[in-house]
Amino acid sequence: MTRIPSLRGRVTVCATVSGVFLLLGLAGSAHADWIDHFDGASLDPRWTLDAPHASTGINFNGTESRVEFTTNTGANMWATRSNAPILWVAAPNPAETTYFEFEAKTTMVTNVAKQIAGVMAWNGNNNTTGVRAAQFHEWPDNIEERASFQVYNMGGASTPGITGDLNVTTMWLKLRWDDNAGAGGVDRWTTYYATSDPAGAGWTEIATNDGDYPFSRLGLFLKSADAPLREAHFDYAALTTTGVTISTVGDGTGYDDTTPAYLSTDVPKTSDVDGDNAYGTAGRLMFGESGGGQNNGQPFETHIDMLPSWVTSAAAGTDFASVAYGYDPYAAVDDPEQLPGPSVPVWDSRSGIALSAAGGIGFESILDFTIGEDAPQQFRVGVMAGNEGSDNGRWDPIGIRLTGPGDSASVTELPITEPGLGWVFFDVDMADVTGGRFTISAQQRLGTQGPSIGGITFDVVPEPSTLLLAMLGLVSLGLVGRRRGA
Repeated sequence: MTRIPSLRGRVTVCATVSGVFLLLGLAGSAHADWIDHFDGASLDPRWTLDAPHASTGINFNGTESRVEFTTNTGANMWATRSNAPILWVAAPNPAETTYFEFEAKTTMVTNVAKQIAGVMAWNGNNNTTGVRAAQFHEWPDNIEERASFQVYNMGGASTPGITGDLNVTTMWLKLRWDDNAGAGGVDRWTTYYATSDPAGAGWTEIATNDGDYPFSRLGLFLKSADAPLREAHFDYAALTTTGVTISTVGDGTGYDDTTPAYLSTDVPKTSDVDGDNAYGTAGRLMFGESGGGQNNGQPFETHIDMLPSWVTSAAAGTDFASVAYGYDPYAAVDDPEQLPGPSVPVWDSRSGIALSAAGGIGFESILDFTIGEDAPQQFRVGVMAGNEGSDNGRWDPIGIRLTGPGDSASVTELPITEPGLGWVFFDVDMADVTGGRFTISAQQRLGTQGPSIGGITFDVVPEPSTLLLAMLGLVSLGLVGRRRGA
C-alpha cells in the first residue's frame, strides 16, 4: 500500500466485480489519506480477510493488481451474517473526525442475476447492525444493473434509493458520512454512483439517509443469493477523512467590517474578495420580508432568498427559534433584492434577525445550508450580526462559528454594535469534497437571550489567472492614462 499526499475529500476503491461490488475503507489514523492499488507482494496487513465458508474466497492477486472475491453458494450478510466474504479495515474513530468518503470502481465479471457488491460500514458483529452500503446491484432475474443504497439495522432493512437499469458493466460508487449533519442533528449518510470516471463526469447522488448508526469497520463485500459462481475483482481502495478547509478572514476576533451598505459599490469594503467592492455578489440570504412593517415570532422561511444556484438548500438550525424584523432599532441595510451597484436603496424593512433558543452560553446552531457538487472550489461566506440594536447586546452574539464537512472556524470577542451591525467572514476551500452541509452557529453573550444573525452572503474567490488578468487590465489602463496626460 502506498500513501498519497492529498486525496482531499475523497476515498477511492476500484473493483472488478463479477456481479458484486463493494467499497472499502482504511485502517490507519483517523486523518490519513491513503490508496491501495493491491499491487504489492502481499496484502497490506491493515486488511482483515474474512471468508467464512469453503465455497467463498478472497484472493490477493498482486500481479494483476486486484483482490478477487468469489462465491459459489448463498452468501448473505444483512439480517444475519451467512457466508458472505468481506475484506475490512478498522473504521475511522467518529470521536476524532467528522467526515469521510469512499469511492469504488467495479466491473462485472460474470453476467449472473442476484448478486451485489458495494461499500459498507457496519458494527463488526454477525448481525451486521448498522450496515450502510452503496452497491452495484444485479438482483432481478432479468439482470438489471442498478446502483442502490440500502440500510440494514438490527435486522430491519430499507432501501432509501435505487436507480433504474443503468445497462453498464462498470460502475463507480461512493459512500460518505457526515457527523451530525442530518435532520435533527443526527449523522448523514450519502451515496453516489458514476458510470464513467467521475474525475471527468462527476457523481450522481443515489440517496441520503439520516441516522446515528453504529460503525467500527469498513469493508469490501460480495453477496449472492444461491450457488452459481459469482466473482468480483477490486482494483484499488482509498479513504480520506480530510474534508473542506475553513478559515477566518481576520485574526479570529472582532468584526471584520461594520458597513450596512453591503451591496453599494461606492462604499469601501474591508473584506471584499472578488474586486467589485460588494458583499454577496454570488448570492445572499437576509432574514425579514420586504414591504415594511414590524413582526416577530416568524418561521425560518421569513427571509429573502437570493442564494447562488450551487447553494442547494437553506434550513433552520437545530437551535433556531424564530425570525423578527422591521423594528426601529434594527440597522437599516441595503435591499437584498437589489443587485450590487452604486448607492443601493435601503431595505424598506430595515433588517431582520434569526434567533436561537435562549439558554446557556455555548454555540447554538441557527442556520444550515447545503453546497452542491458544482460549487466553486473557493468561496467566502459573510455573516451579518449585531443589527438588533439593543444597548446591552441581549441578542448580539459574542462569537460566530462556521462548521462544514471535516472542519470549522470561529470568530470570538465580538463587541456590542449598538447602534449598527458587524460582519465576520470565512473562506472555504472545498478541494475535492463533493458538496456538503454547513452550519452557522452563534454564541450567547448574556446567557438569558438567544444570539441572532441577520443574514449571510456568498462571494466567489477568483482564480489566480482571473486576478492576474484584472491586475494587467488595471496596469494597462494606468499606462493609457499616463500617455493621454503626457
